[in-house]
Amino acid sequence: MIQWSLAVIAFIGILASANGYCVKHTVNHNDTQYRHYICFRSTDYRESLARISADQPTGVMFKFYPVPKIINGSFESHKGILIDLGFQRCEVTEIDDHAFKGLINLKMLMLDKNNLQTLKAVWFESLTNLNTLSVTENQLQVLDPEVFVNVPNLVMLNIGDNKLQCLDMPKFRALTHLKYVGLDFNKWTWKCRAQLTEFLNNLTDAKKLTRYITCKKCYNVYKECAADQSFDDVNETTFNACADEKMDKLVIQENTKDCDD
Repeated sequence: MIQWSLAVIAFIGILASANGYCVKHTVNHNDTQYRHYICFRSTDYRESLARISADQPTGVMFKFYPVPKIINGSFESHKGILIDLGFQRCEVTEIDDHAFKGLINLKMLMLDKNNLQTLKAVWFESLTNLNTLSVTENQLQVLDPEVFVNVPNLVMLNIGDNKLQCLDMPKFRALTHLKYVGLDFNKWTWKCRAQLTEFLNNLTDAKKLTRYITCKKCYNVYKECAADQSFDDVNETTFNACADEKMDKLVIQENTKDCDD
C-alpha cells in the first residue's frame, strides 16, 4: 500500500482549547513550504478551523473528530489558502455537494478511514489543481465517473481497502499523470482487473508507479480468456467465468510447486 507522508521541518506550537487541540508544524511538500496543523479530538471541526488564521498557505488534518457530515460553507474563510485538507478516522458518512467549493489551491485531499460509500463528482468541481487523493479504508462501492474528469492532474490516487467492483474505465484512463496508484483490497471483477492492469502497464513513467498487479501469470490468464478481443469488448460473464476457472488452477499449481520446493 502506498505510504502518504509530509516532510516535517520544524515543530512550531499548539493551538489548544477545552474543545480539542491543533499541533502546528512547518512542512515542505513539492518544494512549497507552508504551515500544517494536525487537529485532534474536538467535537466541532469548524470551531478548530476558526482558530487558524487565514493569512498564509495552510494545511489541516483533522483526526478522531466525530464528523458524520462535512457541510457546505465549512471552508469559506480559508478557501484561498488551503493547500491540503484531511479528515482521518472522523466517521465521515456524508459530504454536502458544495462543501469543498472554492478550494482552488487545494493540492491534497485525504479522507482515509471513514464511512463514505461513494465519491460524487460535484464535490470535486473546484478542485482542478488537486494532485493527491486518498480515500482508503472506507465503504466505497461506486464512484461517480465524472470524479476523474474534475481532477485531471492527479499524480497520486489511493482508493484501496474499499468495496469497489469496477471503475468507469474511459474516464479513469484520462488520468494520464498518475505515478502512484493504490487499488488493492477491493472487490474488482476479473474483467476490471484486466482493464486496470493493462492501463497501469501502459502508463508512461512506469518506473515510478506502484503497480496494482505485478503478476505476469495473471495477465497471461486475462489474455487467454479475452481470446484476441480487447478487454473492453469481452462479454463480462463469460470472461469472469473463464478467469475464475483458470485462476483456481493457477493457485493450485502454485501451491503444489511450493510444496514440491
